[in-house]
Amino acid sequence: MPNYTFGYNTNLITGLINNPLPNETYYYRLVATNNGNIIYSDTYQYTTGTLSLTEFDLENTIFIYPNPTTDYVNIKSNISEKIKFIKLYNALGQRVYYEDAENKTDIKIDLSSFRKGIYFVKVSFESTRVITSKLILK
Repeated sequence: MPNYTFGYNTNLITGLINNPLPNETYYYRLVATNNGNIIYSDTYQYTTGTLSLTEFDLENTIFIYPNPTTDYVNIKSNISEKIKFIKLYNALGQRVYYEDAENKTDIKIDLSSFRKGIYFVKVSFESTRVITSKLILK
């Protein structure tokens, strides 16, 4: 959603998977038409987790602060498992930041050069666990 958008502004586009299966990978991409030319985005993937209370218990896994923020963000692991890497995505789904966390549990990211807006923080742990959270940059 929306199925159709136009202009030169940044538009948040969302999609819905009806009845997603647990532990299933779904692939998607965006299609745009510009002056009769069809443009395709890269292919992205989303993997669902096992549906349980612990999968959605973000506060017990990572702590992202301050949020909203103006110039930096701290990411702290609240579990014994170390962070493997961190990725930041803008509202268009484009990766704008990557850090190999080298098995750290506490990371500070300088966002002073980033544009204001909504970002998504994807934290991958040394196991296959991945946590995604919204970050607001004022």
